[in-house]
Amino acid sequence: MKNLAIVLGILTLTACQQKSNQLDLEETKEVTISNTFDRFESARIVLKASDVPFIVYSKNKTLKLYSKPNENSKFINQEILPIDTLYGETEVSNFYKIIYQINQIPEQSKYAYVLKSDVYRDNELELTLEDNIDELKFAQIDGNHIDARSFNAIGTIKLIDKTEYNKVFQSKPQYLLSSNNRPLTNDDSYVLRLRNGNSKTISKRSENSKIEYEGYAKDMDRHFFKETDDNQQMHYFAVSTINETITDRTFNDVPVYLKSKYLLASFANNTIGSTLVIERYNPQNYTFKELVRIHFKNFKVSSSKRLIWENENTLLAEIHHPNTKTTSRNYKKQYISLHFFEL
Repeated sequence: MKNLAIVLGILTLTACQQKSNQLDLEETKEVTISNTFDRFESARIVLKASDVPFIVYSKNKTLKLYSKPNENSKFINQEILPIDTLYGETEVSNFYKIIYQINQIPEQSKYAYVLKSDVYRDNELELTLEDNIDELKFAQIDGNHIDARSFNAIGTIKLIDKTEYNKVFQSKPQYLLSSNNRPLTNDDSYVLRLRNGNSKTISKRSENSKIEYEGYAKDMDRHFFKETDDNQQMHYFAVSTINETITDRTFNDVPVYLKSKYLLASFANNTIGSTLVIERYNPQNYTFKELVRIHFKNFKVSSSKRLIWENENTLLAEIHHPNTKTTSRNYKKQYISLHFFEL
């Protein structure tokens, strides 16, 4: 009996010790989880992208966040969510120093270091086939909405290399405007001399807007102006030099002109992607007919100055990833061919 009591005592003591060790382990685990970022230095609060020099984007769903700019330092293999913004602070050797906001809370910001090879900087983003450059938000043909979610319903779109683009661009100059025949300037307005001998004054259309002269389109006898409102939204309008009765025409950018087919094309960015507009000019009555208006979702364009007609059904354009920071002089540019089955 005495021996049995001793054995039971030992078993009870062992069980208690095991339970205590398990509790200690669980407590340690909780501490480890809650203190994951303890080794990381607290960072300044950032509320918008313009507060930092650049943004970086993880190439994968998880990203190693290092506590120091050293691959041998402590790191966290952190899942990066679509709503996470990785604010770039500076470069340190082969690392970017970033500001990571825990749970997207600015007050819980930490400095971390990421390998340059693990991320894209916001001027290096590149479009691939996975970005679905054919995807549309809406499309109108001859003024009628069509139920198409892909450009493939009305044509073909593909990425092309820079050499192919440059070969066409250099051989077929189509920029519409010249600096000849400038209008007279009068304070914040411009005065045009019309063919009939009269004059027409062009003024800004709202109190807070700004108007600038862009150039003269000889093939249409129109002067182009750019107007920028107080929200920095821009639009362009063309004023005829023939007489006062011809209506001004508004464009989303200065178009390129395929004179042999009287086709005009302009490509401009919007908040999400970019909008392509194609029109046909009638030189007999000085009117325009809109043929195509398409809103692409997944890329943006440099400007219509980098748009070119390869032929009457095909346009080439310089584009970039929608998240690209274009204020960087060396931002990543790519090129596309847009072919319409029929125009």
